[in-house]
Amino acid sequence: MPALCEASVSAETIQQLQHRLQQQGYYQGTPDGALGQKTRSALTQYQEAQGLASGAITLESLRKLQLQ
Repeated sequence: MPALCEASVSAETIQQLQHRLQQQGYYQGTPDGALGQKTRSALTQYQEAQGLASGAITLESLRKLQLQ
């Protein structure tokens, strides 16, 4: 599944992503809409646990988290 261009992902989408990852125990902290190290780490952990391609925001990951 292709990765999204991170520059085109809105802060709102990233905040929603953080919230979903937080609900599942992957993201620690307050969702702030910034794509920092904590968000990347949480996303990678989630992707690996789900057997998804990891290391970038993908449509597949967003769909699995019900964000697309």
